[in-house]
Amino acid sequence: MQLSFPLDDDPILARIRVLLLSIYGSQRDSSRIDPTSLFVYAMISGRTYDGVSSTAFVKLCYLLASWDELPDADIDAVARAIADVTFAAEKAEHLVLAARIIRAQRGRFDLSFLAEWSFDDAYAWLTSLPGAGPKVAAATLNFSELRKPALVVDTHVLRTTKRIGILPERADYALGFKGLTRLVPNDWDADDLYELHWLMKKLGQSLCTFRRPACERCPLCDLCAHARRTKLH
Repeated sequence: MQLSFPLDDDPILARIRVLLLSIYGSQRDSSRIDPTSLFVYAMISGRTYDGVSSTAFVKLCYLLASWDELPDADIDAVARAIADVTFAAEKAEHLVLAARIIRAQRGRFDLSFLAEWSFDDAYAWLTSLPGAGPKVAAATLNFSELRKPALVVDTHVLRTTKRIGILPERADYALGFKGLTRLVPNDWDADDLYELHWLMKKLGQSLCTFRRPACERCPLCDLCAHARRTKLH
């Protein structure tokens, strides 16, 4: 599972984490939410600012007395509750359909049973659900109380690792997840992966932004192919 960055003796993800810890500090936590709630949040949050996603999630919680009601919920009502997120109608349809499939297969819309599954089985099953791609599956398994070993690859992680040169420019979320997973040090656990995600997200939000990356202030500039190209020009 462990690979080394070209011409480097130390695993690249371990080096990145150490450098980012020096400016952002530890990203560990002591408590997580249940996997069903995390799944719902992940399903509605794609390509949407965190604040907007959080507000939409709260509105959806007000709409439903419990997640048990989601499989029978009116899709249009769910879409109205999460109207401020991107692609709200599509997300509402996928969310309700996924909830119905989970209830049909497991008796109720509850993902706590995944605690007994291996990561590989749980990941494969989640990604088979409507609208639940690699990001949703990894977030459900790693960010929730399940704390399974998965690196969540979001827009920021994908963008920063492409610029560094770890991933090819054509990599999407699925290829990004596979490519970065191969680089994870063998001795890392789920909390290490959780921390790396949030460190890289902070980097993407503050320095390695979409339009104007601040390479001159980035602690990863010596590792980064984009920063090297920028210096040459």
